[in-house]
Amino acid sequence: MLRDGRIGRMAVLKEWRGKGAGSALMDHLIGLARKMGFDEVRLHAQTHAAGFYAKHGFTAEGEEFMEAGIPHVAMSRTTADTNGTADERR
Repeated sequence: MLRDGRIGRMAVLKEWRGKGAGSALMDHLIGLARKMGFDEVRLHAQTHAAGFYAKHGFTAEGEEFMEAGIPHVAMSRTTADTNGTADERR
């Protein structure tokens, strides 16, 4: 979590993928942003991972762009708890 309410790079070790670690981390970051006083959280999602962020309430904004040689899309969501828990999303 960056000081301006943006989520920077996120990564989950291969052996932990599909086990809820990424969802738990995302829930924590959204809650942290809320505690920091942010009404909205933003990130740059690699396009292949945009579905993961959409499941967490993020909406794509604008056109795809290249960042570090990888296609990305800007996404944002409110910090209000509107999506339930990670377990409810599975």
